[in-house]
Amino acid sequence: MTVDFEECLKDSPRFRAALEEVEGDVAELELKLDKILFDQTQRSIKAQLQNFVKEDLRKFKDAKKQFEKVSEEKENALVKNAQVQRNKQHEVEEATNILTATRKCFRHIALDYVLQINVLQSKRRSEILKSVRYLLKSCFKYFSMKLHVHI
Repeated sequence: MTVDFEECLKDSPRFRAALEEVEGDVAELELKLDKILFDQTQRSIKAQLQNFVKEDLRKFKDAKKQFEKVSEEKENALVKNAQVQRNKQHEVEEATNILTATRKCFRHIALDYVLQINVLQSKRRSEILKSVRYLLKSCFKYFSMKLHVHI
């Protein structure tokens, strides 16, 4: 809808009605833009955080399962080593070898688990900051756009 300049100068009822209609259209457009921005921002942040949960937390949980499994195996090897009769050299040697191998495996898995914990902690901070940064950037763009519309 166009607003006629002659009607503006006359400040006629037709001009006032046209103004009300245009202002209503602008308000409706503003509400739609608000909803679009909110939806886009929410989807983007949700996607970033879901990817973090899906990928990084999965790796952490896998490492935790491995750690718990090898911890149990190490405990069993310790118990077996402690219970072996010392006068049976062959059993002592076998239990010692199993314990040594299990300890090596435990150390390796424990280091992997600690690495996953540290990676998760680091990425958690990073992902949250990226999401907040994106939100602030979106808000800045939105309010800049609103400022230009009102000027």
